Amino acid sequence: MRELPKEIRQGFDTGISIAVKLDYRVVSMIASGPTMEYHAEFIRVNNLLKILGQYASDFLQDRGYATFKLAVTDIGIDPETLSTPLPHKTIATKSGLGWIDKNALLVTRPLGSAVRLTTVLTNADLPKSVSFQRSFCGNCTEKQGSWEVLNGAPFSFGTY
Repeated sequence: MRELPKEIRQGFDTGISIAVKLDYRVVSMIASGPTMEYHAEFIRVNNLLKILGQYASDFLQDRGYATFKLAVTDIGIDPETLSTPLPHKTIATKSGLGWIDKNALLVTRPLGSAVRLTTVLTNADLPKSVSFQRSFCGNCTEKQGSWEVLNGAPFSFGTY
């Protein structure tokens, strides 16, 4: 994480990415925008992520480490750019959980993009993961599962 600007990582050098799988049945029903079922799943998973993030933070703090929890991304979003200073997916790629696809979503090998994330920053010296340095989407424009054609450019890892 040290290559990221110090101010966006709150001065911490280590990031922990926590992912929770979305219910595939709910995700597969999405055709042209969020459904009421997805909204309920979004709330359920965000609540679970808040608990897991707090647990990880408390666990580290009880052992003498400083932490900073990034909010689950349902708050703190810039309304003009729809972005946050340090996206959870940035830490997830650096943690080796997956890569960014052409629609700017994190893709994991076992679950695709059907995950939500939270992040805990810390000064604990934890084992380092092998980060993803490239997207594995290549030139693919095929429909995957319930998702429409991917037509964006490959993600550039020069950004965060």
